[in-house]
Amino acid sequence: MRDDCQPIPSILCVEPDQESRELLQEVLADYQSVLVCSAYEGLRELNTHTFDAFVLESWLPDLSGVHLCREIRKVDPRVPVVFCTAAARDQDRARGLRAGASAYLCKPIEPTRLLSQLRVLLELAERESKRAGAHVERVIQQELTARTADVLKRSGVARQAAARAIERISRGKAFLAFVQAGGTRRNFERSWSHAFALAWQSYQEQIDRRERDSRLPEPKSTVCNASHA
Repeated sequence: MRDDCQPIPSILCVEPDQESRELLQEVLADYQSVLVCSAYEGLRELNTHTFDAFVLESWLPDLSGVHLCREIRKVDPRVPVVFCTAAARDQDRARGLRAGASAYLCKPIEPTRLLSQLRVLLELAERESKRAGAHVERVIQQELTARTADVLKRSGVARQAAARAIERISRGKAFLAFVQAGGTRRNFERSWSHAFALAWQSYQEQIDRRERDSRLPEPKSTVCNASHA
């Protein structure tokens, strides 16, 4: 049973057969499922949204599912990708796995097996993404530390603009570190804004303390004159 506090995973299914799409929609009723019928539509969704997992048919009307899987891996190397396909030959399975499939299931669709496979893969992706979060925090701290001198020169609106610039730079580096550590694109998108906001707030407090300390007057030195008898 899913924790009510956890976001409902979103799954993109690329399936040209209407009957199979209807079955997938029924099987994945507990998830946020998006169903399309071609690789082109799948690529459009991939380029505009993030997903927790993908379910692909290998035989598509435009590009192959194997080609689509490779495209998914280019933008989301760690996301679960499950083939659920009528292409049941050993060479088909081998091509799918070489393209980066996390699992390869053959039709007819077995709801219990598909759900079990997705649950395992989603739990693994979430666990690895949580571990990868430490790398995101490290990258943010490195970027903030490297730009302290520049931030100290600014105030007000100019400082907020500096924050946005640091976030843009940090985001790209943090995503690479996150993926290399096993995280998925969807989990990165969920956590990024909160992670940077917390780090920036802590950093801003440090900057404010440093500026207050710099404005404090230096303590006066006292000289004791010894009295001579």
